[in-house]
Amino acid sequence: MAFGKIKVDQIESSTQVINVDDIGLSSGVGDGNKGDITVSSSGTVWTVNNGAVALNELSDVTLTSPSDGQSLSYNAATGQWVNSAPAGGGTVTSVGLAAPTGFSVSGSPVTSSGNITLSFAAGYSLPTTASQANWDTAYSERLYWDGGTTGLNAATGRTSLGLGGAATLNVGTTTGTVAAGDDARFTTDLSYTAATRVLASSTGADATLPLFTSADAGLVPGSGGGTDNFLRADGTWASPPAGSSGITDGDKGDITVSSSGAVWTIDAGVVDTSNLGGDITTAGKALLDDADAAAQRTTLGLATVANTGAYSDLSGTPSIPAAADATPQPLGTAAIGVSTDYAREDHIHAMPSAADVGADPAGTASSAISSHVAAADPHPGYALESSLGSAALLNVGTTTGTVAAGNDNRFVPAGGATGQALLKSSGTDYDASWQTLTVSDVFIIACSDETSNLTAGTDKARFTMPYAGTLTAVKADVNTAPTGSTLVVDINEAGTTLLSTKLSIDAGETSSSTAATPPVISDSALASGAVISIDIDQIGSTVAGAGLKVTLFVTRS
Repeated sequence: MAFGKIKVDQIESSTQVINVDDIGLSSGVGDGNKGDITVSSSGTVWTVNNGAVALNELSDVTLTSPSDGQSLSYNAATGQWVNSAPAGGGTVTSVGLAAPTGFSVSGSPVTSSGNITLSFAAGYSLPTTASQANWDTAYSERLYWDGGTTGLNAATGRTSLGLGGAATLNVGTTTGTVAAGDDARFTTDLSYTAATRVLASSTGADATLPLFTSADAGLVPGSGGGTDNFLRADGTWASPPAGSSGITDGDKGDITVSSSGAVWTIDAGVVDTSNLGGDITTAGKALLDDADAAAQRTTLGLATVANTGAYSDLSGTPSIPAAADATPQPLGTAAIGVSTDYAREDHIHAMPSAADVGADPAGTASSAISSHVAAADPHPGYALESSLGSAALLNVGTTTGTVAAGNDNRFVPAGGATGQALLKSSGTDYDASWQTLTVSDVFIIACSDETSNLTAGTDKARFTMPYAGTLTAVKADVNTAPTGSTLVVDINEAGTTLLSTKLSIDAGETSSSTAATPPVISDSALASGAVISIDIDQIGSTVAGAGLKVTLFVTRS
């Protein structure tokens, strides 16, 4: 029983399975090994054993004197796989490697077998990706120093360093030079004593620096320690008012709170008599809410005479007799009146003389009368008291021996403008001049609590300017100093910075007063109603800092 040959394209795996139905065998073949074939227990599956079939036993393979190095290739004309040598040829006898400067090659060439090794020559290396980025940055920065492709440029280098015109000047004593720090022409040494505020000069007069007040600029007074007190606009340190913590400025219904939170003002028109305390009686409240004086008189139950003062408006009054026409008694004549008439309005006594009031024992009646002298006068109890000074005998005038009139224009110097005040110009008596008053205020704004770490961001604090003014100085302070890097603060008006060089507190410091780079105000004009905001642009990289306060020094317009 011949099965025929299996073709190459009929081989599905290393173990070929032949189904008896495919080769038309009948049943009756038992299982087990049948030489090159293994029969399953059912006798229906016959499996060709591994290695039992050679290439030359395949129906579509024709092998002719096979030898080493040959391979099978398909011949489409015959439909057969045939053995043949691979196309092409040649022999490699050696392999070598050449490298550019900076590399070292070993093991080259290889003629049979071996390895070729490539390494860096002494003094050479390749950068990592991170190092390459650093090299690129260094090359880019080089352009700031040599002016780009134009070659080394000293002026460009100075600009990059931020150097001023003095960088090109030599030390000297003539025009076009700068003076040495120990130049002998600098002869004045100054020293300052904080306890007395005395600025002492080695060559001139000493000066005592003033403290600032609500009217004048000056030094800040000593605080006496503590962390809660704040400096008021009148130049004194004070504790925040009780209950003021956390109250922000603005309208709070019937109350308007100031920007500092310390002044609460009751709005106009929101208080009526119902809000008054128990010390105001019901009768008093009834008077307060009356529209005018007439209504108040009605509330009090007053008659018409309370307003007119006319005798005729009185009720139950006796009649008044007619005025007497009798000539008044001469001074010095005593008489007891019996008439029921009253004295007329023109009943005027003449000014008494010294003779009328009696002799003056001291002989000084011409200048002053030193005691009470009873006069023989129709009016009992008349007396003349002399308490006049020597000026009573002087006339009004502008020379020696006179007195000045109350409106003498010498009391006020000529000139002056609206809003100016008359102030002393020197230590000389009566030396005064018209001067414009300058009012300066200090705004201290808390931009955080006292202990929490600061964070960078905008609008850390905001307030509205109550008036127009000029920003003359700025300062920042913290409770906890930043470390690792500088704390940087910006001040804005309506979202636009007021500083060309921003406020900074150096690492390890607590005040901008000691900063290496002081702030520069680029916009000093503050508009009334403008919103002032505080930004924190940078915090300490190791310790952020805490308890930031920003101080604005403002002169009112």
